[in-house]
Amino acid sequence: MDKEPGLSYTGFAQSSQRTFGMRSTLAAASLSLLLAACPGKGGGNDAGAGCPGGCPIHETCTAGTCQCLAGWITCPSADAGQACTEVQADNRNCGACGTVCPAGETCLGGTCSCTAAQCPGPDGGLTCSDLQSDPANCGECGQACPPNETCVGAFCQCPSGNSLCPLPDGGAVCTDLSTDPNNCGQCAALCDGGDCQCDPQTQVCSAPAEGEPGVCTCLGTLTACGANGGDCVDTNSDPQNCGGCGQVCPTGNCAGGTCACTLPYHECPAAGGKVCTDWEQDVHNCGSCGNDCALQGGNLPGITCANGECGCAADGGGGANSGTICQSGGAPACVDLTSDPVNCGKCGNACLAPTTACQNGNCSCPSPQQLCGGTGASSCVDVTSSATNCGACGNDCTAVYAAQSTCAQGHCGCSDKQVLCLDGLSPLACSCEAADGGGACVQPKIAFSDVAAILTDATSAYGCATCHSQSAHQGGLDLSSPSAAYGALLGGGDGGSGPPGACDGGPGGGFGAVPSEACPCTARVVPGLPGNSFLIQTLTDSPSLCAGAQPMPVDADGGFHALSPCQIQLLTVWIAQGAVGPP
Repeated sequence: MDKEPGLSYTGFAQSSQRTFGMRSTLAAASLSLLLAACPGKGGGNDAGAGCPGGCPIHETCTAGTCQCLAGWITCPSADAGQACTEVQADNRNCGACGTVCPAGETCLGGTCSCTAAQCPGPDGGLTCSDLQSDPANCGECGQACPPNETCVGAFCQCPSGNSLCPLPDGGAVCTDLSTDPNNCGQCAALCDGGDCQCDPQTQVCSAPAEGEPGVCTCLGTLTACGANGGDCVDTNSDPQNCGGCGQVCPTGNCAGGTCACTLPYHECPAAGGKVCTDWEQDVHNCGSCGNDCALQGGNLPGITCANGECGCAADGGGGANSGTICQSGGAPACVDLTSDPVNCGKCGNACLAPTTACQNGNCSCPSPQQLCGGTGASSCVDVTSSATNCGACGNDCTAVYAAQSTCAQGHCGCSDKQVLCLDGLSPLACSCEAADGGGACVQPKIAFSDVAAILTDATSAYGCATCHSQSAHQGGLDLSSPSAAYGALLGGGDGGSGPPGACDGGPGGGFGAVPSEACPCTARVVPGLPGNSFLIQTLTDSPSLCAGAQPMPVDADGGFHALSPCQIQLLTVWIAQGAVGPP
């Protein structure tokens, strides 16, 4: 088609569109008049059979019900109801309900069609654009307007009330000279001569007159309570400027420009004036003004106010049970009645000597001491080391164990320099020898002859030689005589019989490397190491005894029947001293 002289294609399209629109408007008006004048054709008064009240506009009475005209369908209307819509030409319901034609497109025949220029879009496709008003395509495709500018008549322009000001990079920006702190009153004029920048949250830059530098002023109802219009505050609620600049609320609350306390706060007297406080948790005004939980104004650790009542915190500042206020050291404090020696069990119940500790609310001696002795003569005694109260009050080692005995770890015994039942002392006593004829106590030397009788005893029902005789020879051990016993226990060489590398009781043979048949990895006697010797392990039923081994000796029922402490100690000292043999 040839263009009309003096008219661009775009103008032609717009002219044609206006002509088409005028014709459509006239046709629609004529149709509306015809429908209004012709009952039964959707004119709004169709009162056919079954429709005595008539049908709305664009509907007709068919088969006794109001139905949309041919080519019209029911779609949601702007008033949230339903209305008959011509989807062939409705831009908001084009071809189907809810299909809205984008800007620059018109619904023709139920399809959105572009009636303006088509320009490249951001996704690479084409988009309809009104070159007269589209800021992204102003006058021609791709001609975008700078920020804040609009497209009017195909030219980029600043909106009404704005001015075009240069930018440092050579560009320009549309801005409002009455509010822009960088162009305040005139282009490139900083607010207040460049000495301030307005706070966008509370201030705006205002120019008194065009061309004059502006000043920062407060937004809305805010009031300037500082230099250069700064510190814009709400005098209705600011406690530092309540009702006016500089009017400080002593209570810390400002409501409606008046100092006041608001729930849950209450006004109470305080040093220098008044204070707003929460009675639910203020330790100095708990439940009411002046009810000081801290007692006499002291700042006591652990004392709290909860739900308007005084009390101590869960840990009270001194433990999980610090939940009681008592006098402690001349001042009130949260204390633990289960452990406080000044308030043991109850306030004021101080633990007096000799009981200076509080355990579970009862006065007691400091651990591991116990209170021993009769009324009026009691004292705190360390039962782990007291020979007269060993393990418990009244347990006298000299009476229950032996003369000269001592207490270690709560058990009676001889010291490391003593031995028991030496030379058959009667009654039993812990004995030692004088060093170099002097008074110093040293441990007596124990030879095999001193312990041989213990090992070769066959007369007792529980004697060792009873089971380990020359004939019985249980476990391969012959204890029928001192020489047999010594050779069986220590021997002169490696007694192992297993394959190379197998555990044979010793590190390579030699003296003291005879393995036990019950515990092949343990030597019967290890000179110098009683605890590593199978002999001591089995005689004491030691936890070190290997699995499957039985403690010895045993009674008639096969149960363990230990030797006397005296016998075990002599054997232990003999091995510790090197398991010295017969002379």
